[in-house]
Amino acid sequence: MGSDTVRSYIAHRLTVAGSEQEVFSPRAIDLICRYSEGRPRLVNVICDNALLEGYLQSKPEIDEFLIERVVSNLGLKFE
Repeated sequence: MGSDTVRSYIAHRLTVAGSEQEVFSPRAIDLICRYSEGRPRLVNVICDNALLEGYLQSKPEIDEFLIERVVSNLGLKFE
């Protein structure tokens, strides 16, 4: 999927889950697109882990720093 499709996909999944607010910052979504390489399963894994981590940290918004941590913990970051 391209980055626009990933953005729409994330928004759709959040809507289906009952969320009416934007949970991910724009930069966080950019990183999700980058690290998932547009693969839906990886988008889901990254978002799910980020939402759990955000909940544990009582964060109102998932930012790029949290995504970087999640991606690193998942072993998806090879930089």
